[in-house]
Amino acid sequence: MYLFKRYTATGIVGFAGISLSIVATFMVHRWEVAKDRQRFEQQSMALVGELQRQLDSYIQLTRSVGALFNTAKIITRQEFQEFSSSLLPYYNGLLGLGWTKKVDAQERQIYEQKLQTQGIINFQIREYDSTGNHVVAGDRPVYFPTTYFEPLDRWQDYISWDAVSDPKRLRTIKKQNVLVLM
Repeated sequence: MYLFKRYTATGIVGFAGISLSIVATFMVHRWEVAKDRQRFEQQSMALVGELQRQLDSYIQLTRSVGALFNTAKIITRQEFQEFSSSLLPYYNGLLGLGWTKKVDAQERQIYEQKLQTQGIINFQIREYDSTGNHVVAGDRPVYFPTTYFEPLDRWQDYISWDAVSDPKRLRTIKKQNVLVLM
């Protein structure tokens, strides 16, 4: 009992010190977590802002292509190539730039001939068959053939490919109300 009385003050001081150390540890931990969360949120907001800025610039690029085709009656392959080559170097995340035109079934033959006269030899609206080979597209009310694509050397195989022949792209086109349900 003598030892208990003698070391009571020391025990209380030790207990208080350990308790305060534990409380201080939890408080510092909470402060560090809050600081890390704030830093993370700030960095996240900066990244989100930069990503949104880049997406907006890519959206503006697609609008420029639309404006090009809306302002001119006829855009040739060479004009599209010049237009694209002036823009593509500034968009590192873009692999290519293309144009797909809506072609009604009754306009198909005229459209194919028009592009053949522009130098696209044997241009025919095509699709992939079940084995993945290019074949002449079957009859349907409307087509969305890839008319121009730059850089051409990389995307040559996609020229004349009909987007409507791909079920995923067909759903997207239908969502945009560009195509009456077939």
